[in-house]
Amino acid sequence: MFKDYHYLLRCVLELNIELRGQLIIEAFSQERDIICFHVPDSQNENKHLLISCNPQLPYLYIRKNFRKAKKNAVNFFKKYLPAKINDIRISDSDRIVNISTSSGDFFITIRGSKTNLIFTNSYELDSFLKSENIGSIYKEIIANNYITSAEELEIPVNIISTQPEFREARKNIPYLSRKLYNEIQARFTKNVYAENIISECIRDILESDIAVFYNEDSDQWDFVPVTFNISEKDYEIFQNYNSALGFLISNIFKSDKLQALKKILRIKVTKEIEGLSSKLNKLKERLDNGSKEDLYYKYGNLIINNLHDLKSGMGSIILNDYSTGKNIEIQLDQKLNPAENANKYFEKAKDEKKNYAHSQELYNLSRDKFDFLSRLSEEIDCISDLDQLLNIKKRLNIKTDSMKNKMELSISYYEYIVDDKFHVFVGKDSKSNDLLTTRFAKQNDYWFHARGLPGSHVVLRVDNTKEGVPKNVLIKAASLAAFYSKAKTAGLSPVSYTLKKFVRKNKNMNPGQVLLMKENVLLVKPEIPKNTRLADEVK
Repeated sequence: MFKDYHYLLRCVLELNIELRGQLIIEAFSQERDIICFHVPDSQNENKHLLISCNPQLPYLYIRKNFRKAKKNAVNFFKKYLPAKINDIRISDSDRIVNISTSSGDFFITIRGSKTNLIFTNSYELDSFLKSENIGSIYKEIIANNYITSAEELEIPVNIISTQPEFREARKNIPYLSRKLYNEIQARFTKNVYAENIISECIRDILESDIAVFYNEDSDQWDFVPVTFNISEKDYEIFQNYNSALGFLISNIFKSDKLQALKKILRIKVTKEIEGLSSKLNKLKERLDNGSKEDLYYKYGNLIINNLHDLKSGMGSIILNDYSTGKNIEIQLDQKLNPAENANKYFEKAKDEKKNYAHSQELYNLSRDKFDFLSRLSEEIDCISDLDQLLNIKKRLNIKTDSMKNKMELSISYYEYIVDDKFHVFVGKDSKSNDLLTTRFAKQNDYWFHARGLPGSHVVLRVDNTKEGVPKNVLIKAASLAAFYSKAKTAGLSPVSYTLKKFVRKNKNMNPGQVLLMKENVLLVKPEIPKNTRLADEVK
């Protein structure tokens, strides 16, 4: 609920108190989709306003003690800053926040995947996340009316009294959220004065203390006034929006980290269980067949007792088994004499005794580990303590991602985002091409290279193998491969592409050289395609 319209209005009211009249010194980004406005004051030199354009987690949040990273920080809106904050407003009917400054206006549009931060003044139009339709979005933005107080908000009073369905109610209140609707309906059953109920609910959102808790029903963190119906017993109470938001964000990140770690553990445990299952089946078959120790001793003794019938160079011999009276065919090593063949079977009998005992011990150990991992597999989902999961990770000897991150940082590449969704990586040199292809790319990622010409290796990351990659995205990635090659100035260029698993490289190949086991070709224009932008973090 923290990103619903009325809570954003409360956010704006609090931000005005905190930031109006202060200077934005600089704007920078050091992690994807988050821009930081440095807004120091006499008490907090490191105060920043963090604006997240993450579609799943958009927010405006003040951090009192936040420092800019020395590396991997990219500055934005340099020519418009410093700028004094004149006012912070919100559209009267949409989730658009306006930060009006002495240099121009910043607009934060919260619209799912189209969430963005746009700057405009009388002469220029710019945005944090580049977009093709920034002009049309801007036209829609300036068509709104903006308010700075709750009193300016018009509250319809006659649309809940007949208890319409949610979609019907939203036609009259565009900013009506599901939680607000449910609360109004619940109160309406006890009170027929709809006007008072609607105003009362909105006033609670704007003024009441805020409860933050984990909602078991929706399986996510929640954010509602303490006066709303809360079924959960455990929740934290905050007096202002910013403090509640900080607690919420912290727990969401912790929850995300928890889920990510659980995923790693599940993959590791499942893989080990599968390996142990195969191992146990083979060991059980070995044990069920029994030890051949006695059989090998019997063969050795039979050979010793019948040395007079054996000659060097024989491949086998049939001898009578004195214990059963039946004939037995015994295989012989033609390179050994009869006595040496007998000794060979005696040695095999000794080895068989050791190996069988070892197989029995290994089976018991594997069985115990299999049982432990099976129990652990069931317990992982129930664990909510991060330290407990980290201990399990350490016990399973799962390495951290630090080595992988170091390896990735050593690769010099451009990262592009195509259609606001697909990530494309372009190697900058031969060494990086090799690392990008052999170490960075996953088996089901797409791989591109200008056909027959020197150029960059290009990798299109495929995060969901069950979801097909659109043909136009493949074409755009191919265009990037042509653009970063000797074919850059050509009108059209052929580009080879395939899945990474069909790309081979051996130690005798030169840097950047590979062999394709399968190949498709696209004829494309060398260019940086439309709706393709460099990622915010510079590698």
